[in-house]
Amino acid sequence: MRILNGRFSTMLLIIATAIVGAGLISYSIHLISINKEKKASYVSTEAVIIGYDKVESSDSTTYRFIAEYEVDGKKYTITPQSSTSMNMQPEEGDVVLVRYNPNSPEDAILDKDNTWIITMIFGIVCIVVAAVFTILLRGRIL
Repeated sequence: MRILNGRFSTMLLIIATAIVGAGLISYSIHLISINKEKKASYVSTEAVIIGYDKVESSDSTTYRFIAEYEVDGKKYTITPQSSTSMNMQPEEGDVVLVRYNPNSPEDAILDKDNTWIITMIFGIVCIVVAAVFTILLRGRIL
């Protein structure tokens, strides 16, 4: 009975991993389509890096740059969703491309926002792990 319970719980873990992977892949595809729509209808402009946000966690400190752009004489700022180490950040004064909603200029995206890539990679890894463990389980290795 103990072996059956072990295999049952392993199978549940495999199914959960596959579901998480499928969800992450679906979310990545959703992010890609949203960015594609925005890039088609938003206006492109240059933004200047004016500073950095510090993002602290229990084991590390990372940073996100703050970029400022101007539309019709009014200034707006944008900060990317992801953060990295300081040496991976653009320097203050560097220029990045931003796309903003012409009807609502504060609604903007970075032109090269690739945050969906990490989500997609984790989703694919989850699916591969689930597939490998399914093969191992069927071969009675687990």
